[in-house]
Amino acid sequence: MKKKVLCAVGALALAASVIVGTTLLAQGAPPAAPPAPTVKIAFINLAYVLKNYHKVDALAKDFEQRYKTYEADAKQKKAQIEAMDQENTKPETPAAKREENLQKITVLKRNIEDINATARKALAPQSEANTVGVYLDIQNAATKYAMANGFEMVLQFQDGFTKDDYNSPMNIMNKMQTRACIPMFYQQGNDISLQVVNALNEAYAKSNPASAAAPGTGTAPSGH
Repeated sequence: MKKKVLCAVGALALAASVIVGTTLLAQGAPPAAPPAPTVKIAFINLAYVLKNYHKVDALAKDFEQRYKTYEADAKQKKAQIEAMDQENTKPETPAAKREENLQKITVLKRNIEDINATARKALAPQSEANTVGVYLDIQNAATKYAMANGFEMVLQFQDGFTKDDYNSPMNIMNKMQTRACIPMFYQQGNDISLQVVNALNEAYAKSNPASAAAPGTGTAPSGH
């Protein structure tokens, strides 16, 4: 009896396999999965680009020259404060003179605060405009290079671009605290920072031949 049951079960299993196999043959094999899409990605080390873009140096020098007027006025008042502070530390300075010096120091400190406020009001808008302009320059250069060389995506990051900077404790700590996506490894062929810098400097040299350094003089970031 058991043999008959086993034979019946085996026959059913065989029949089921034949039915399934016949059905698959009739329907055809399931379609193969499409190949995984390939995306060519480039990286830009923003710290490297800002360090080597000649326009950034020119803007910094211009900002420094404009700030010198305010800085000189503030330094002069600070020197006066220091002189009166020293005078007040001398035992022979009369009490009335010390009080007069303190009142003048209070006024000078307020004057310095006013100078700083005036400098911020005068220089901050230009500084902000310069920052936006430089970033747009980099973005446009990266877009042109990416489109010309078949890159479908360009990612920016900031990291040390020399061996010492890359392995410095400050740089390591910043990377551990920063929440942005920072590549831990990337192929050097995908880093287009140097190409973007050279394109930026060539364009800047054409529009500012007197102030721009020789274009295309950047050195590639060291490998990691």
